[in-house]
Amino acid sequence: MSGKTMGSLLMATGAVVGLTATAAVFLGLFPTHGSSFLVAVGLYKLTFISSGTLMASGALVGRWARRAEARQIQQREAELALLRDK
Repeated sequence: MSGKTMGSLLMATGAVVGLTATAAVFLGLFPTHGSSFLVAVGLYKLTFISSGTLMASGALVGRWARRAEARQIQQREAELALLRDK
């Protein structure tokens, strides 16, 4: 799997997790049945933090993949330029 694909997949997964948690908050669904409200708030905070982390890591992986691809293109162009000069 390429880095671009992995980055896109991580960002999409983070977005789905965040949207699902947001929908659950607005619908009043609490993951803890009968437990403390504070525990439910803590779980939602962890979910939003993990969503943001997934999206940030996806952006980093995508950036690294694009950077690596740009370096490969520059190397090929430099090699071609050297071959033309000979």
